[in-house]
Amino acid sequence: MPERQLRIVQTIVDHAPENNLTVLDLGCLEGQYSLELASHGYHVTGIEGRPESYEKAEKRRRESGYDNVRFFCDDVRNLSREKYGEYDIVLCLGILYHLEAEDALKLIDYVHSVCRRFAIFDTHFSFTPDEKIIYRGHTYAGYSSREHDLSHPWSAIRNEFSFFFTRPSLFNAIEGAGFSSVYECLMPAAPDYPTNRATLIAIKGRPVTLNRTPLGKRRAWPEVKPYSALRRLAVRALLVAEKLWK
Repeated sequence: MPERQLRIVQTIVDHAPENNLTVLDLGCLEGQYSLELASHGYHVTGIEGRPESYEKAEKRRRESGYDNVRFFCDDVRNLSREKYGEYDIVLCLGILYHLEAEDALKLIDYVHSVCRRFAIFDTHFSFTPDEKIIYRGHTYAGYSSREHDLSHPWSAIRNEFSFFFTRPSLFNAIEGAGFSSVYECLMPAAPDYPTNRATLIAIKGRPVTLNRTPLGKRRAWPEVKPYSALRRLAVRALLVAEKLWK
């Protein structure tokens, strides 16, 4: 999936061209993104929860000879500033939709706590607000999905079900964690991306107020309206058809 990798690396270089910056790569699998960023001069820490994938990442690191990348075998749900410190850039790629709803929202909070400049969330989302959950007094919507077989290298660790948030819920959760603005990356193109996946860049900046125009508190993104049962079925059928076509 070189197009996906190019999108992430290009986004980082565009927003943070100083190559001596630190990057945290969560759920780094076998280290593809970590090692590529290390080759561009970034100082990278990768965290991978599966021992088999961690060992492959370590093997690749040794073979590469890079001294600016390191890997840890740990569950991303154990992330904290006390344990891993702070990083200029945090990558949360393909993780949120493998977690239960509350764990995913907690992880977004943890990402904010260890991030200095910006984070990239690359994730699937839900078109339909079939289920709602409350986290820290706020309501988020989406739907629950059964995970891959837990032996699959891309499956969740320990949880049988995961949660796909709607786009508005994702935006609101990221801002609710403390990020000041959120952008979506569309280019470089990733033609293999399904229609329910997005690359979001979350900036950890200084929230501003308007000096010359009265404005109340920031508004949340309104949730999408529930689909009819027939439309929900049509959306699910479309996503299945996309996978079969590819």
